[in-house]
Amino acid sequence: SLCSPPPNSRFESLSTQVDAESFMLVYGSPVITDLQNAVGVPQNGLSTADLVVLGTNLGATGQIIVNITSTNSTGDRAIGIKTYTPNDEEVTSWDHEMITLTVVG
Repeated sequence: SLCSPPPNSRFESLSTQVDAESFMLVYGSPVITDLQNAVGVPQNGLSTADLVVLGTNLGATGQIIVNITSTNSTGDRAIGIKTYTPNDEEVTSWDHEMITLTVVG
């Protein structure tokens, strides 16, 4: 493409050319090969679990949705759903083959 400079500019002419071949990117669906769940260090009196998701094509972005059921010392149960993304402080790593995070509750 050819660009024209504004009037009274110090450039006489400006030319840019880009040659590129088109190509297609194909992504496979995510595949979970292993799910590891280990008891973590309690935080503020709440139990935690260190969760490791192993697989292929997990992507650099996305969401992990965890259904959390916890029981306190008096036997009361709490059920909730938490969504984790790569930028959440509970997530310690997230790449195409492994995601690690700490689940509280």
